[in-house]
Amino acid sequence: MGSQPVPVIAGFREMWQPVYLKYKPFFDCALKMAPIVSQMIQTPVQGRLFQVVGRMAAAASNTYGATLALVLNGYGHDAVRLARSLFEIELNVLRLKLHPEEIDDFLDYHFIRQKQLFDLFNDEQKKNFTEEQYGRMMAEYEAVLPRFATFRDKTRPRNEWCRASLYEKAKEAGEGHLELYQIFYRQASSMHHLDFSGIVAHSDADMQADMAPSWACLEDALVGTGSALRAIALYDEIAGLGFAARIQDGPLSDYVQACKRLRRP
Repeated sequence: MGSQPVPVIAGFREMWQPVYLKYKPFFDCALKMAPIVSQMIQTPVQGRLFQVVGRMAAAASNTYGATLALVLNGYGHDAVRLARSLFEIELNVLRLKLHPEEIDDFLDYHFIRQKQLFDLFNDEQKKNFTEEQYGRMMAEYEAVLPRFATFRDKTRPRNEWCRASLYEKAKEAGEGHLELYQIFYRQASSMHHLDFSGIVAHSDADMQADMAPSWACLEDALVGTGSALRAIALYDEIAGLGFAARIQDGPLSDYVQACKRLRRP
């Protein structure tokens, strides 16, 4: 008989139970949301806006699960980075809800990215494109460029699909989202880009590197997962899928209660 394969365990097993027990309401919330999301993404929708926002909600759901997996293993700093991306998804969904006419910009900015990627290729790589492929790419690029051109240079596209900055999106979304931008998103961005504030955030009380497994930032990441729940709820609202009561009375209500528990002495 051959030797039995040794099971491979990723992460820190010693963190699983204590983290789960301490933050059980957040994990229960995710368990309630999972079957709802499965049904939502299997519900057929027509129209580019609904389909795009549905893909964004599905991506948010995946990232939501990945964030919880990091939390469960004591990777709080990395979990915050993912929660930061959830906030960006939520703001983009909100932007498209408030400005559905911008769905064309959201999609057509792909042609700007396509041309920018081509420009990064070396001469040998560019030779792999036929004249027909190059001509089609340039035609698509030139057709959409006027919509994305900067004010100062009409030959240069802006850096993002939306003319509004992330700050402006947060401000338009309301006071709560603006507060999240100013307090959570800025700090999470420092941790993502690892500027000096980010380095401090990755340090323990003795200013040594805070290595996993750690309890640091777990609660920040868990609170940040609210963006995923809200993005999913927004998709249901935009597409009229009929899951509003289940989401509001189940996962969203549980999330609010879980956050309140964190604030109790």
